[in-house]
Amino acid sequence: MILFVGVIILAAIVVQGVLGRFKIPALVGFLMLGFLARLLNDHTALLEPAGIRALDGLGVAGVTVLLFRVGLKSNARALVGQLRRASPIWLGNVFASAAAGYLAAAWLLGLNALGSAVVAIALTATSVGISAEIWNRAGKLDSPAGELFVDVAELDDISGVVAVALLFTVVAGPGSAGHDLFGAIAWPALVVLGKVAGFAALMFIFAHWLEPSVTRFFNNIGKPPHPMLLITATGLMMAGTAETLGLSVAIGAFFAGLAYSRDPGAIQYEKDFEVIYQLFVPFFFIHVGMQVAPEALGSAIVPGSILLAAGVLGKAAGNLVPGAMIADKPEAVLLTVSMLPRAEIALLVTQQAEAMNYISGEILSAMVLVSAATCLLAPWALEYLLRQKNK
Repeated sequence: MILFVGVIILAAIVVQGVLGRFKIPALVGFLMLGFLARLLNDHTALLEPAGIRALDGLGVAGVTVLLFRVGLKSNARALVGQLRRASPIWLGNVFASAAAGYLAAAWLLGLNALGSAVVAIALTATSVGISAEIWNRAGKLDSPAGELFVDVAELDDISGVVAVALLFTVVAGPGSAGHDLFGAIAWPALVVLGKVAGFAALMFIFAHWLEPSVTRFFNNIGKPPHPMLLITATGLMMAGTAETLGLSVAIGAFFAGLAYSRDPGAIQYEKDFEVIYQLFVPFFFIHVGMQVAPEALGSAIVPGSILLAAGVLGKAAGNLVPGAMIADKPEAVLLTVSMLPRAEIALLVTQQAEAMNYISGEILSAMVLVSAATCLLAPWALEYLLRQKNK
């Protein structure tokens, strides 16, 4: 097991370095690495069940660190200030993407209400980091169009995290995973919303009255990266507290990062956090890749193509019209292409749903294909459009 983990870490470093030379997102390589590890283990039985469980734990650690960083890089005050401008696009984008995903899953793939809802939520989210890197390389991330993209994409991720927390908590009870998903969820949904609101209130109190003192204390007892390790530890504790309250680790980690995001004293240690991020986050994508059964990959091509088309159409319908009303048409097109990549949240939703038997391995494989395709093709298209805009 230790040998296997060491090899995986080294392979992840090599994959990231090689793909970076070709401007290919590293997560595509991590997914492939996980799939190859699955093939190796299927033929050699290198990992015993205890080893598989250990990798599951590393995957959970990866998604916790991932969502903590998403929250840490967000700016709650700036997001609230941008709501008036970004919310029409955000709402249109979320509802159009969810509708396209749900209808494609229910009508074309024949999934039940729960499986279709999982697909709908997965297709609403956007991978901020993939497109933001292209905007940054073009020197346009701080432009009005670039800032609008970041605001809408971050709102996408927030709504996606909350939606998946609601869905999985509501349907976790006995007998709730049947076809009649919407018949009896009103009260459980209110309970979950109350828990989310309560946890968010605790994080608000921590951020405004406790966090500055905690960060100063960390600064006084050690030099970097020591304070960042302590900040990470408290973030993990908050994520675990959320899970104890019946919410997901993901939403707890996100709100924990958001609690620290307002303090420049905590943000300055983000570079130290990069090492933790690079160590654990690849295991999340590798773990997802290991869930893709070789026998399901071939049969996932058709549903993957259907979901890819639904994902593109949903983002186009949800971004072009409201985007053209707020900005000009070329910027609306740029925004639409920027919103196409699906990665962290989409894979988190489908991976957790497959683990709970809410969707099949074939649908998980299909979403992995959607993620790989959008993360490969959208950045190239976006880079081309940004070059044309600069001419």
